[in-house]
Amino acid sequence: MHGLSHQYLADVNLLLVAPSGRAAFVMGDAGDGVEVDGLRITLDDQAAEQLPFDTAMTSGSFQPTNYDAGGSDDDLFPAPAPQGITNTALSIFRGADPNGRWKLFVTDDA
Repeated sequence: MHGLSHQYLADVNLLLVAPSGRAAFVMGDAGDGVEVDGLRITLDDQAAEQLPFDTAMTSGSFQPTNYDAGGSDDDLFPAPAPQGITNTALSIFRGADPNGRWKLFVTDDA
């Protein structure tokens, strides 16, 4: 992600869905409740750290992370997003055909 900006980053949830329907909830409730502007974030299953929870997020490489993996009502994505996705690992896409229409669903808890 390049240029990530939000007034209260912990409200942002991201769900990535491959053309095959495989999905990963790559960011949820991360980054504390502070404003960020212009972050450059790389999501990598092999990164040294998860996305931060109770500290301000900075640019860098992080493991995809959803801190509310229990699936609270704040983590629901409106249709046509798939529901009940708790997987955060990008490795779910390994071996999938990369061609086709990928979808990135973004919600704000507030």
